[in-house]
Amino acid sequence: MKKYWFLIFLLMMSLGWVACSDDDEGLKDTEKEAELVGTWEVASYYSDVTMPGSEPVVTEDANPDIQLTFNADYSGTASTGAEFTWALEGDELTVTFVQDEEAQGPPSGGDDGYGFEFVAGLSYPIVFEIVRFDAVLLDLKFAYTNTMGISVLVELALEK
Repeated sequence: MKKYWFLIFLLMMSLGWVACSDDDEGLKDTEKEAELVGTWEVASYYSDVTMPGSEPVVTEDANPDIQLTFNADYSGTASTGAEFTWALEGDELTVTFVQDEEAQGPPSGGDDGYGFEFVAGLSYPIVFEIVRFDAVLLDLKFAYTNTMGISVLVELALEK
């Protein structure tokens, strides 16, 4: 009977080792980081900003001629002059725009809607969901609703 218990114990241990996930997620993130480094062209931009009691302000293809350069030292610049830091973890790309003393937050939008300058004006880290990522195409999505009920949806398509 002890032999059977020992065999069951060995079987359970071997299944436990097989079921454990690999610890190579860092390697995958490192490979993604290497692919992200470089200059990306903003192919399309979409935003939907909704304030309580108001119609949504939708902006499509605002400023499509913008480039984002991701550096290997986790810094970056936009062709608009905005600087940022970035971090990549799993399916999330966190971008934090560096605000200078003159920056007073996002522009009001006005007739131009909420273009890329709106995103670059946000003073908190923006956590983009990576919808699609390969060597030449990066689709990002950011959705947020603040405590005052203002909801923001931003979708970016970048091409290398």
